Amino acid sequence: MIRLDTHAGESDMTGDKTHCERCRHVFGANEPSYACQFACTFCKVCATTALHLRCPNCQGVLEDTRLIDKNKQTEN
Repeated sequence: MIRLDTHAGESDMTGDKTHCERCRHVFGANEPSYACQFACTFCKVCATTALHLRCPNCQGVLEDTRLIDKNKQTEN
């Protein structure tokens, strides 16, 4: 597998990724991002158009992180 971003580990103080690994778009406060099970993170445009909701690194499904966070909250 080839990583698209050499800075893929960059994150903010909460551990959330701060930018798209494909186009380097910086995420806004309430902007959706999409991630696979290994936390590869992409913007909505890249995830839904160029990548067709498939992670180019692991071939896993890219899911809206807002939904992932919401599901974690309901599990607790």
